[in-house]
Amino acid sequence: MDVLVCLAVAIAVLVVIERVCGRAVNAGVSLAVVAVLVAAPSLATWTSGPLPLVAAVNQTTGSLFPLLPWAAFVWCGFGESQRSTSWKSVLPLVLACGAVVAWLGRANLTPTSCAFFFERLAWVLALVPVCAWLSARWSPRLLLFAGRESLAVYLVHLAAIEVLALGGRNQFGLAATAALYLAVLAASFAIAHGWRTFTVARADRARRAMHLRGSSAPAA
Repeated sequence: MDVLVCLAVAIAVLVVIERVCGRAVNAGVSLAVVAVLVAAPSLATWTSGPLPLVAAVNQTTGSLFPLLPWAAFVWCGFGESQRSTSWKSVLPLVLACGAVVAWLGRANLTPTSCAFFFERLAWVLALVPVCAWLSARWSPRLLLFAGRESLAVYLVHLAAIEVLALGGRNQFGLAATAALYLAVLAASFAIAHGWRTFTVARADRARRAMHLRGSSAPAA
């Protein structure tokens, strides 16, 4: 399980929690985070289930981002999205995470430990007001486009790297590496831009078709 699959499953679970819990969605998400943190150490070496399920749960099959514990970061992001991005709002959470890490100790920083989770959560939360401050003053269009079309850029660059690997070479000089990096980056953005243009045009045609059907419908 790689990062995109983890994100997709975690967001799908988030939608289910929202539909089931309704107005109590924050409580449901909080319970889901606690459940993941409790289950992650217990299932870190579990291998007796179906292979896809084991791959989704832990790293024993080589998964880089299994749901335990990485889904909890997604759900914490959902909670943070409802809060202010100011330091006054974020600092107490950062200090609370730091206090938890100090209490647990840093002796066990394996990916399934609570100390691992709260230490990384503290760093991510600390970046929230920094990113908010930067985006209010500097919002480069290329970077914003990459954020909106991150899936397309990600998939295209993976395909390009795979094509290069099929060539049988895995080592290049500094100049060739820099040139290939720029070429892969340019191809990824170009194809993502084409995909964006296609999807926007298709959505516009669908809206126009719906408008025409609505305007041509006989009056009641």
